[in-house]
Amino acid sequence: MHTPSIHALIAAILFSLTSGEAPAATAIFLGGGGNYGGTIDAPDAGDPNNSGIATVVLLDTGKATAQLVWQSLTYRFKGSFEPGATATEGALAKTLRKKGVDGVELVLTFALHTDTRTIDGTLAERPVGGSPTLTTTFTLSGEVPDPALSAQLAPGIRTSFIDPISGGAGAPIPGDGFSVISLGSTAKRSGRFVGRLPDFEAAFSAGSPLRKATYAVRSGIYKRTAARPPGGQLLGRATVGDSGGSVADMLAELRWHKNQNATTTAYPNAFDNRVFLDAREYPSGQRLAPIGLQNIRNNATIRFRDGNVGADISVPFTMNFLGAFFQAPNGNRIKVSMNPRAGRFSGTFTHPGTGERTRFAGALQAAFGVVPGDGRGSFLSRNRNDASQSRSGSVRITVNQ
Repeated sequence: MHTPSIHALIAAILFSLTSGEAPAATAIFLGGGGNYGGTIDAPDAGDPNNSGIATVVLLDTGKATAQLVWQSLTYRFKGSFEPGATATEGALAKTLRKKGVDGVELVLTFALHTDTRTIDGTLAERPVGGSPTLTTTFTLSGEVPDPALSAQLAPGIRTSFIDPISGGAGAPIPGDGFSVISLGSTAKRSGRFVGRLPDFEAAFSAGSPLRKATYAVRSGIYKRTAARPPGGQLLGRATVGDSGGSVADMLAELRWHKNQNATTTAYPNAFDNRVFLDAREYPSGQRLAPIGLQNIRNNATIRFRDGNVGADISVPFTMNFLGAFFQAPNGNRIKVSMNPRAGRFSGTFTHPGTGERTRFAGALQAAFGVVPGDGRGSFLSRNRNDASQSRSGSVRITVNQ
């Protein structure tokens, strides 16, 4: 079979455009290829399980490879976009069998707009041969950032704290959550989001390429078994923001939801919460955490609160490039390990209520002008005799002036 050269293909396209004829289907998407992605977010009044994420890798020929995460289940498929009403439009339809449910299918439609580099999608769930029982819409973006924003997307780390919140029939979740965002090379601008939510059990990790000025974030959280999907998810978009400085900040409103049947130690009730990230630059690469510490003895204080500890535990310690050191007596046997290059800390202490060694973890934020930085994180106090009494707590590190 003879395969035309790229020069011949371009010549044919130019001829068809100048002659008034429609270009060939394999050429109509030139310039529209790329990596498209975005979130599918149910309304607050709807079932949070009806949320997910979708990505489409599109070639200029119209061939596409797609991945859908819907109700915590993953679907992968291939297809080809057909030419639309204009030279900048295309369409793809796909029907999938819903996993784990007999007689139910998912009907997907994608409408491509190469002029705006977006894909409008519709997902409908229906019985085979019946009418849709659930329909949701979403938009996938394939755009790249503008040049002014690109100049601020320096590779490196941004850190953010997640404030304690209420959820699950009003039950407080008092721990301090955190997120550490690592941006890759300037060429790829991919981002990796890792951290913990305030209840300590929900550790998350999500990667995403930059699309226009946003990252699509989705992580399945809580334990899973072979027969069940994850017991919840963290979902949303992180937006690159102009901080007015040389490095862009990262802002996000993410949806944190937990199913009733999630396998967890504490907070068994289902909930649907919103959490916020306000991540700013963290100057990694220093051996001493850049939170504004003085080179003196007892230059920092660590404090434990909530989590069934009773009265707050507040202990001064010394942190320098060799590590973290506590003076005797260290009654709670607190140990802290700093990772200033990654903007994180972790450790253990003896819980005064249970007598057990208890883990904690958190993130660091650098000093900002004359305002010193600090560290925030969480721990989980497990009650082996009564799980309903298991509670999370916060751990904070502050600078002693």
